[in-house]
Amino acid sequence: MGIGYPALLLLLVLIPFLPVLQAGGERVLSDKATDIANQFYAYKHFLQEEIRHGRLPLWNPYLFCGTEFHGEGQPALFYPTTWALGLFSPATAINLHFLLHSWLLAVALYLYLRELGLTREASFLGSLVFAFSSATVLRIYPGHFPNFPALALAPLFLLFWEKFLQRQEWRNLLFMSLVYACLVLAGHPQFLFYFSLFFLFYSLWGIFSDPEADGRAKGKRALAFGLSIFLGILISSVHLLPALDFAQNSFRHKMTYEFCSMFSFAPENLLTLFYPSLFGNLVESSYWGRNYLWEMTAYLGVLPLLFAALGVIYSRHPRRGLFIMALFLFSLLALGSHTPLFSFLYHYFPLFDKFRGNSKFITLAVFSLSVLAAFGFELLFGQPKPKTRKPQPSLKKIFQTGMILSIPLVLISGMLF
Repeated sequence: MGIGYPALLLLLVLIPFLPVLQAGGERVLSDKATDIANQFYAYKHFLQEEIRHGRLPLWNPYLFCGTEFHGEGQPALFYPTTWALGLFSPATAINLHFLLHSWLLAVALYLYLRELGLTREASFLGSLVFAFSSATVLRIYPGHFPNFPALALAPLFLLFWEKFLQRQEWRNLLFMSLVYACLVLAGHPQFLFYFSLFFLFYSLWGIFSDPEADGRAKGKRALAFGLSIFLGILISSVHLLPALDFAQNSFRHKMTYEFCSMFSFAPENLLTLFYPSLFGNLVESSYWGRNYLWEMTAYLGVLPLLFAALGVIYSRHPRRGLFIMALFLFSLLALGSHTPLFSFLYHYFPLFDKFRGNSKFITLAVFSLSVLAAFGFELLFGQPKPKTRKPQPSLKKIFQTGMILSIPLVLISGMLF
């Protein structure tokens, strides 16, 4: 692997973080009235103080009359960066947590797209699109500390799965298990559940859509995937078992439909695909839309959106259909109570009655759009593959289609502005 594009991704990701990192002191990324200030800064401070005195912080005596600390899950006691950043102050550790995972996200997605056979240029642009999309950047403002690792671990998990499918090297399944264990250890059960559904969807599509694999090969792949996930669960059981016990004593043990359907993605906020500040941006104007800005925005840029459309129309990549289906499926799930589907899932599908905020599914829709945009970029940088069943469209035809598609995008954006 060349270091050129990963190094460039580090530089580009680092630039927005520089003012805070250079300021030092107790300045922390995120708003002063959100999750970091209200919860995770105190968690980080308590955790580091306990470790500094040689104690494993399993119990928190400072909440109520005492409560489980490790079992609560979100402190992520055994997540790798919890210990790797333990030498820094709580503020610096939190800031580096966001920075390192932003870079890991970009590099992992770049490598995943390269594994899919895309050129370096298309892979670089595709990774850049998701790294700076609303699904990623807007998680920092509200201080979604335990959510953030899932964004970086997802493309890393897909990378090792694709490596296994292509090379049949069993060590890649072990790497998948370690990545999945880290996803559990990161401490956000809702993102764990949602991304697990995405991994399951992705693997089943890849297994059963391969026309060259017979029934025996498909069964072998399905078994390999299941064993890899099972091993990841075993590795992370030091976190998972106390968290399950803690959940049995929390209010989430039984939640009403009304509570679980809160923060469904508002249908009108699909317009944020074209203009992210349509309902306010919390900097120049207050957010006046439904729910929260960071849960209700699906923006990756108008130009990448155009290339995603070109990828949908012209790409001949075997994973194109998967991401088109994922885009619609997870957008539908994000709408939550605005469709009849969520009521069915709440009553009949395990774990959908344990979480609110179905809008988080929009993260997976934006991820799918980013990959489709990379497929669109590939039309400009890639060369026709000898094994391609359908002829590649000419650049002239792609350009003409792009111009046609850009007209409604420009009109919509103009009206919103």
